[in-house]
Amino acid sequence: MAKVLIADSVAFERISLKDIFTKLGQDVVGEASNGNDLIKMYASTNPDYVIMDIAMSDAEGLSILKNLLKKIIQ
Repeated sequence: MAKVLIADSVAFERISLKDIFTKLGQDVVGEASNGNDLIKMYASTNPDYVIMDIAMSDAEGLSILKNLLKKIIQ
């Protein structure tokens, strides 16, 4: 079972994705509504996969991805 972290600014999308991954037998370890929460949750949940909206309310998805990669590499 993989640990999945979902990040999307739209609640309906997060709920839908959580439902899909749960039905597939995956463990949804967190849901973030913005990039800052995603970065904080990543450290505490240590997910196998991150499902992320590329256009979030507080930051552009690629900049969030760069921040996550910096944390992973360190």
